[in-house]
Amino acid sequence: MYQAPIKLNCKDVPKYLKGLFGYTGRKFRLVVCTEVHIPMTAGLWSGGSREEYQVVRLADGCGIEPVNHNASPFNAGRRDTNVRLEPGIAVVRQSDFCGKNMGLTFYVHPENATPLLPREV
Repeated sequence: MYQAPIKLNCKDVPKYLKGLFGYTGRKFRLVVCTEVHIPMTAGLWSGGSREEYQVVRLADGCGIEPVNHNASPFNAGRRDTNVRLEPGIAVVRQSDFCGKNMGLTFYVHPENATPLLPREV
């Protein structure tokens, strides 16, 4: 079960996490959860829209687990995947909607949410 995404201030996102997927924008969101569902259509374009996912270490932004984006859609290589989040690990989603980049969404374990949460003024 997901909570509503929290809009993140660009300044609160570590620099090494900002450039995932080659992203250079300023739109970031955070979802605190313990499991992420990645659909088998991840990485495929449909009507000018797509979602790509990476599983990364929060400490340095390095990818740790490939997501089956490159598998052929015409065989059994593509499948829905559920990623169980553990402390120190995040799933990052990059979304394009009707050709417009919608930014990065970080799915993190509750133990890792505090450093990324927006600071109160």
